Amino acid sequence: LQILALHHKNYQRLKNFDYLQLLESPRRVKSMTDLLNNKENQNLEPVRIVTLHDDSGAHLSVEVVVEIEQGDDTYVLLTPSEPIVMILREDTTNDDAPLESLDPSDFKSIAKNIQDALIQHNVRVEVKSDEFVLVGEPNESFYADCDVMELEEEEGAGEYLVLVEVDDGNDKYLVVMSIEPALYPGILTSEQEARLLTDKELEKVESLFSEVLSEWAEADEEDT
Repeated sequence: LQILALHHKNYQRLKNFDYLQLLESPRRVKSMTDLLNNKENQNLEPVRIVTLHDDSGAHLSVEVVVEIEQGDDTYVLLTPSEPIVMILREDTTNDDAPLESLDPSDFKSIAKNIQDALIQHNVRVEVKSDEFVLVGEPNESFYADCDVMELEEEEGAGEYLVLVEVDDGNDKYLVVMSIEPALYPGILTSEQEARLLTDKELEKVESLFSEVLSEWAEADEEDT
């Protein structure tokens, strides 16, 4: 496995995880590391939550997936503590119109329709740090029952789970979540906080992260 810088607006993203397996696991009961390792019978550490900061001042609540100590520094791989989703708007009167990503500032007009569709699954969408996040504990089969759609992105096609679809009479809205996990390489600045790595810092520890990911992939192959 290789760490890929898909885009660097604020975050570096990593690919090539079996994210569906992770999504279908009880994320609040087991640590992310153990979920990705797919090891059921071991003493599990509690999930560790820290706040991730970037240079723009934005912050995000994240779970620590991996910790790697090197000298006095602790490098970490982090994933959002609540899944980030997108809301796409489809113009039902124009078959040729592209899907549009809804801005969080426009969420209020469609919020009730979306929350009503999600409530049966024990989840809801909230806006946090200018992102749509999925809040709640979904039913066991929620993710497994979702359709998968492909979206063209700057770095190529990406696959997304379609969580729900709603129609307000004029447009159709789709709540979608990337199948690829959002994983951010960072460094702990305290017990409760971390910051993103710069490109230069990432180059130094990329091989360490890659080694861990390779071990996970090998463990998954042995289990299957």
